[in-house]
Amino acid sequence: MAHEDGEDAQSGEGAGAPAPSEAARILKIELDPDSLAAATADAEHERRVAIFDLLEANVFALHEGPAGPYHYDAIRSATPDRIEAIDMGRRGLHNEGSELLMERLKGKADMDFDTARRLFTLICALHRPR
Repeated sequence: MAHEDGEDAQSGEGAGAPAPSEAARILKIELDPDSLAAATADAEHERRVAIFDLLEANVFALHEGPAGPYHYDAIRSATPDRIEAIDMGRRGLHNEGSELLMERLKGKADMDFDTARRLFTLICALHRPR
């Protein structure tokens, strides 16, 4: 991952732990296609959307130093009320996961909640069973 300020996000090189700002952000995400399982059209779309959303708006600064598939089945056959309930649950799960991600990266990376949520969504999209 590359930062807008030129800092290499992988190595964490730079002067200290920059505060999150527009200058400290993720600009590029490259996925190694050989490390990913073949994806369905839905899974591939979810990956592309998650990456786009994360790149579109994020605040992410490294410090120096050391969905689930049920959603796709439901939207094809469930009632609107059921889909809304699933979406609410999914939103809650992603919010909780985002907070946990921020907590676990505390001291290693600074990011705002929206960036953590987008990153968590990308992680889910990459981890989703094929």
